[in-house]
Amino acid sequence: MKYHDSASEAEKKLRQSLAQLKTWSLPPNPINYSVCYEYVSLHNADLIAAINQHIDAKKTIDSFFIEEVYREHLLGHNKVKHALLSDLDDLLRSVQETSVTTSKTIDGFVNKIDGNLAKLDSDDINDVIEAVAQLKQSTRAIKTEQLKLRQHLLKSRREANSLREDISKAKQEALLDPLTKFYNRKALVNQIDHWQGKNPNLSLAAIVVNIDDFAQFSQRFGPLISDVLLAKVAQKISTYVDDSGVPIRSGGDEFLILLPEVEKTVADVIAQKISLGVSKLKFVSSKSGLSLPRVNVSVGVSQYSVRESAEYMIKTSRAILQSNHLGGGSYALSS
Repeated sequence: MKYHDSASEAEKKLRQSLAQLKTWSLPPNPINYSVCYEYVSLHNADLIAAINQHIDAKKTIDSFFIEEVYREHLLGHNKVKHALLSDLDDLLRSVQETSVTTSKTIDGFVNKIDGNLAKLDSDDINDVIEAVAQLKQSTRAIKTEQLKLRQHLLKSRREANSLREDISKAKQEALLDPLTKFYNRKALVNQIDHWQGKNPNLSLAAIVVNIDDFAQFSQRFGPLISDVLLAKVAQKISTYVDDSGVPIRSGGDEFLILLPEVEKTVADVIAQKISLGVSKLKFVSSKSGLSLPRVNVSVGVSQYSVRESAEYMIKTSRAILQSNHLGGGSYALSS
């Protein structure tokens, strides 16, 4: 870890972390342990706030949530954010310095004019010549500074455009699940807010997809193959979702597809196609060449108003599958 703990402090935090993971019913894998160590160390305020907010909302602390916390608060997102802020700070400082220099040059030019007005009205030709020479010199200086400013502003504009693209890319990546490239829960909340702002009466069909027996598959074949399976299943699901649909990875082995202004009967057809399409996927081990077990998904379809919260949609969609004890490539409709 990044903290320079003594052996006794590290051992104490180790015991606290393992105890906390046990409380949350989570295995002590590297990601879970890293997040938990940060949590009990009380140094990462944003991470602690995110976990406590989740707990206060009486939401389950599962491995999927811990992975999101890890990516958001311990991995690359904060580094990207700090890098972008640093670039923006450099850009603003550079523009400010150039503006200050140009402003001083303009002030000097104005002072030169004020100081030479009397000489220009003088009857002494030498005073007039000297005043004109000084004004010409000041004019050349201000033209030089204006040219520098123009060139600097053009450079700053290019840097600003590049920075804007980097920020846009970072914002987009922050809303995507890195494994499946589906949207994450944060994106789901943002999308619902967007829909509410445009049309508070919008109706949504929701398809929840859960991979059957995924925990057993992961335990048997390991996390790497399990991640490949998740990515392939997500890729297959995406082929049935058009541009208006919003696919979300709502859980470790769970996906939620929101379809605005789509009738439930239409969503039911899509859900059945997803179930059938996934069941036809074939997975072969690259090492042994052996075929892996066929993958099935359970799907459920429900209807929502956009005024309902993202968390409510996830919970009730999930409850459809659980209440029907589905499995083996089954699907269910909400009443």
